[in-house]
Amino acid sequence: PQVSCSISDPKLKEVLRPYAVRFSNYTGPGTFQSYLVAICRKYNIPAIHLTARAVYYPEFSIGISFNPKVIHALLQRLTKLLDMDLDLSDLAQAGRELEEKLNSIARKSPKLRSYVEELERDYSEPKQEEPLTGAPEDFVRDAEEFLRRSQDTRDS
Repeated sequence: PQVSCSISDPKLKEVLRPYAVRFSNYTGPGTFQSYLVAICRKYNIPAIHLTARAVYYPEFSIGISFNPKVIHALLQRLTKLLDMDLDLSDLAQAGRELEEKLNSIARKSPKLRSYVEELERDYSEPKQEEPLTGAPEDFVRDAEEFLRRSQDTRDS
C-alpha cells in the first residue's frame, strides 16, 4: 500500500526519505490530523502524519473493514523509524490471505479483474531504503539537536 506523509518542517523530509513515503501536497478539505500538523508548523513543533492508502471497491460491493496490508505498511515504517522490534509476521500473513481472497474474486469477475489491472498499471510505490545505521545515542543526540534548533527558532 502507498504511504503518504505530511510534515510540519521540511527538514523532516530527509529523516523520512528512506522509508518510501510520498510527501503530500494535498490542498483539499482538512482532516483533524492535517490540522494538527498545520498547528505544529505554526508553532515550529516537529510533527509527522502518515497515511496509508487502501483500495476500495464500492461498485463491486466489496467492503474491507480490516486491511492488514495497510496496517502492515504503516507499522513497518514506524517500527524502523522508532527503532522498535515488533513481530509483524501475522499482519504480513493476513495481508497475503486478503490478497488471495481478492484475487480469487477478481478471477471470477472480468469487470473487477479489468478494474484491478487498471489500478495496478497506475500504481507505483517508492522503493523503501534501509535507514541509516548508527548507535542509538547518535540518533538521540541528532533528535535533541533538531528539537533544540526548533526551540531556538520558536523563541526568536
